[in-house]
Amino acid sequence: MGFAGISEDSTALEASEKYGAVDALLGEGAQDISGEAAAHAPAQERELERVLWRCRTLYNTALEQRIVVWRPRGVSLKRSQQEAELKALRAEMPEYDALNSHVLQDVLARLEKTYQALFRRAANGEKPGFPRYHGRECYYSFTYKE
Repeated sequence: MGFAGISEDSTALEASEKYGAVDALLGEGAQDISGEAAAHAPAQERELERVLWRCRTLYNTALEQRIVVWRPRGVSLKRSQQEAELKALRAEMPEYDALNSHVLQDVLARLEKTYQALFRRAANGEKPGFPRYHGRECYYSFTYKE
């Protein structure tokens, strides 16, 4: 089962660009730039939003994939299985191929971390809290592992 649910929805991307979380990501200092840096800022903001949008879409699709596989068969997908599919995803979708592979791997690591927290809380008798889909307001950073 691949990441077939990933598609670029222009409406969502346009809304993300218009009402993006880049101000929160860059801080208030983003308004004080001048000169050549100011000319590049809008393009950089749009690119950051695109990266965040793709990361969020990958996270939500990977979560959906785990849920869909678990329900009928009770089989749990592992992070390594999903990471193995990233190569095919990057080959089929150039917008993901343009991203650093470590950024994509970190998205799946975040999802794995939420599942580990779910199992830990359940084992400790706490309220487990199932992993949730992330909207624009909840997914506002990405990580380079280098």
